[in-house]
Amino acid sequence: MASCRCRLHRASDAIVVFQNSLVNATTNAKRCDMRTQIVDSKIEALDGIRGAAVLMVMLYHFAHVTRVSHSGIDAIFYKVALTGWVGVDIFFALSGFLISGILLRSKNSDGYLRSFYGRRALRIFPLYYLYLGFLFFVLYPLISNKVSGAESAKVAAALDAWPWFVFYLSNVKQAIAGVFFGAGAGHLWSLAIEEQFYFIWPLIVLLASEIALIYVCIGLLFLGLIVRIYLSMHGVSPEVIYVFTPGRIDGLISGSLLAVFVHRNLLRPTCFLLKGPPAAFLLFIVALIAFGSRAEASPLIYTVGFSILALIVAGLINSARYSSTRSVFRTRALMLMGKYSYALYIIHPIIREAALRMLGKPRLLFGSQLPWQVAFSAGCVCMSIIAALISWHIVEKHFMALKDRLFPHRDLGSPAFGGHKPRSRAESPGNFEVIDPNRNATAKTPPI
Repeated sequence: MASCRCRLHRASDAIVVFQNSLVNATTNAKRCDMRTQIVDSKIEALDGIRGAAVLMVMLYHFAHVTRVSHSGIDAIFYKVALTGWVGVDIFFALSGFLISGILLRSKNSDGYLRSFYGRRALRIFPLYYLYLGFLFFVLYPLISNKVSGAESAKVAAALDAWPWFVFYLSNVKQAIAGVFFGAGAGHLWSLAIEEQFYFIWPLIVLLASEIALIYVCIGLLFLGLIVRIYLSMHGVSPEVIYVFTPGRIDGLISGSLLAVFVHRNLLRPTCFLLKGPPAAFLLFIVALIAFGSRAEASPLIYTVGFSILALIVAGLINSARYSSTRSVFRTRALMLMGKYSYALYIIHPIIREAALRMLGKPRLLFGSQLPWQVAFSAGCVCMSIIAALISWHIVEKHFMALKDRLFPHRDLGSPAFGGHKPRSRAESPGNFEVIDPNRNATAKTPPI
């Protein structure tokens, strides 16, 4: 009897252990699915943030046709649209965050530098140099005899500066000349700054430990602020400060600092970190509106303001990874624009110029330019999206397909970003990898 009871107890214990194992496995599977959904949402939210950034930049450029406001509502629209320059700082912070995340996860892999530089070149160079070829060999020869005054001088300056564009130094040339280039070339300064960052930053990440990298980032943030204050005190124009690399590293470095914190799993989703940055971002936009037109030319904004904005945007990116802010940036329209934001950013100025030459000056309706402005902006956005889609299917995706073949990327993972053996996924229009820690798959987030 005692032997029989002992066997029954053992069988009962085995059944309980088996049931507990099933429950634990089911619970872990559910948690895994939940975390997978969260990571997918994070990727989509970053797409949406990028889409919002490029939309802000486009509206900033398209709204320049309403420099003369004829009614109160025109003035309000104009002031809101002129805050769109903030979109460039969002691009900078996103690039710093995503690029640094890739570098931190792959720095100990074989071919670290070769893989990074090769993949960057395949993603960025084709469209950029094709666009330069169109500007210098097609557009400028066609319009050089049809423009006059200040616009003619800007076109001539851009033609003379072609080597600076080729080597991603156009922002340096603009700082020396103290003027923005016209007719589709003036916006390329930000791409020059990013390419300079891509060239130098991988070496710093490779040589510095993660703790040292935190101090490097903090030091560079202070350096950017000091450079801008110094230049401002010595009478350097806001146009020069705005495009000068040492004074514009705040966004890239704040995003990189966030990447180190995430990589080391140092951030927790506290209420302050999740709710504070979106509120601070909205307050910053309101402050820019209160400053009036060209707030970025105000000494307070282009010195301390740039530093504050960089930290706010980094916080916004972190917030969008967890909080309800994520749902705002997961709208279809923003995600679509985020996927094709690189081409949208490059192409949209010539869409604007072509539309202005076809349509002429803004027209009044009931004493307001706003109806014309809204129609003009919407039309230019739609045409820019069409051009970006054409660019992707004719040019970009074919070079993207070569990335894994020529420069395979090995991601070693991190506690925050993912596992050690990522599987490939279908290519999308993106160029930044964010790792899903539960599926060990590489998902794509679009480029600048």
